[in-house]
Amino acid sequence: MIGTDAYITGYRPILVSIALGILGNIRDAEDVVQDTFVKWFERDTSHVEESRGYLIAMVKNGCSNFCRSEIKQDELKDNHLIEEKKEGSFAAAWADFDLENELASSYAAISVKLNFSEKAVYMLREVFGLDYEEISMMLDKKTENCRKILDRAKKHLEEQNERFQIEASKQAASFESFREACNTGRLTEYVSSLKDEVLEKVR
Repeated sequence: MIGTDAYITGYRPILVSIALGILGNIRDAEDVVQDTFVKWFERDTSHVEESRGYLIAMVKNGCSNFCRSEIKQDELKDNHLIEEKKEGSFAAAWADFDLENELASSYAAISVKLNFSEKAVYMLREVFGLDYEEISMMLDKKTENCRKILDRAKKHLEEQNERFQIEASKQAASFESFREACNTGRLTEYVSSLKDEVLEKVR
């Protein structure tokens, strides 16, 4: 059954993570997810019984359309990737789409690029949608500092290189806490789990 607007937008953390894992760029991922919600609220979705699966399908289709757009193809030509995309690699990957693995992969991709402060601010602001005042109180940081940290985080996410190595067991625990936060909204416990991650700078 269809839920309230708040219920539907509560899927944003999962959708952003999936789009980021597919597109590899946070700005593109955010645009696709935002467009997905716009289309959702414009459509008659009264027939949809499983909203999360429907939204995930919409996000995947949005990523496909984005990657096949003229602008994206022009970018891909420089990297000699256009033929690979034409051969249906996206469709093949999505045929075997595994939500659990996709989320874990996306989460890991974020973790190796951001330090604790960057990851915490980014996840709370961009994935869970908290305002800067809430983040400031939760992390005990000044509001303006949180804004600057988010800017740095976004720049690092757009870079190709990995900055950190993460202990596998602690990464797994952090991911489990992230999933729980997505389902329950208990963000304080998630932030605490982030603090337990052991991040080692890549030399």
